[in-house]
Amino acid sequence: MWALATLDGGKPALMVDGKLYPLAALVAAAGKAAPASNVDLFADWDTWKPVLTALASSPAKSSVAPVEAKLAAPLLYPGKVLCAGANYYDHMAEMGFPGVKKETQRLFFFFKPPRNAVVGPGATVTMPMTDTFFGSREGRVTDAFGNTWTIATRKEHVSYEEMQKRINEQMAG
Repeated sequence: MWALATLDGGKPALMVDGKLYPLAALVAAAGKAAPASNVDLFADWDTWKPVLTALASSPAKSSVAPVEAKLAAPLLYPGKVLCAGANYYDHMAEMGFPGVKKETQRLFFFFKPPRNAVVGPGATVTMPMTDTFFGSREGRVTDAFGNTWTIATRKEHVSYEEMQKRINEQMAG
C-alpha cells in the first residue's frame, strides 16, 4: 500500500509502509523528471499512477533512502475546497426543517475556505466566526491538546429555498 505525501517545503513524496521517500529522488533513479507538486501529479494521473505504483512496489531497489521529515498538507493550495454533508439529516431535523425524511435528503455542499486553509499534521487553524448559508454563526478554535472545537449559534431560521439560493450563490463565486 502506498500514498502520496507532501514534505514540509512543498516537495512531493511517496509513503510506502510508513516510510517517506522524496519523489524527485525516486523518479530520478528511474530516469524520469519529477512533477513539482502532487497537484501536478493529479493533473496527469493516467500517466503517473502506474509509475508511482511501480516505484512503490520496491523503493529499496532504487537505492533512495527514506527520510524523516515534517509533513505538509497532501495538496498544497488546491483550486477549491468543498465539503459534502452526505448525512446532513440529523442536523436538518435539529434546525427544525419541517417534513425532513432521510429518504428524500439531498446532498449538501458547504464551507468554502480560502485555499491556504489546508494545512498539514500538527498545524493549528482557527476559523473566524462566520455567518453560514444555513443560518448559524460558526467559528473553530484548536486547544493546547490539539482538539478542534466548533463554536456555533443559530442566528436565523432559513427556509430550504433560501438555503438552496445561498448555496448556489456561494458555489458560483
